[in-house]
Amino acid sequence: MPCIYCASEDIYCVQKRKTKTGEHSIIRCRACKRRHTPQRGFARYRHDPFVIFTALRLKKSGYTLGQIQRNLSVTFRVNVTRKTVLDWVNKLA
Repeated sequence: MPCIYCASEDIYCVQKRKTKTGEHSIIRCRACKRRHTPQRGFARYRHDPFVIFTALRLKKSGYTLGQIQRNLSVTFRVNVTRKTVLDWVNKLA
């Protein structure tokens, strides 16, 4: 994985941090001396990526937002609003 600032391959792990979403590495580039955390696709989402993918798959299959909301509630015991599902669809689909 190259540095996001200078594209150098000469990087190393400085430390690991524990957050609510799991353990994250802080990476430092030897070329430009800058630090960053590698971005994960769903790092900022509250819900499990599998739940989000399921909602997107259901929407693509023709389900309404209310049907998707009820399906996620029954299947995963996750309380999401129709607006949340709509935001996922608009952003990720």
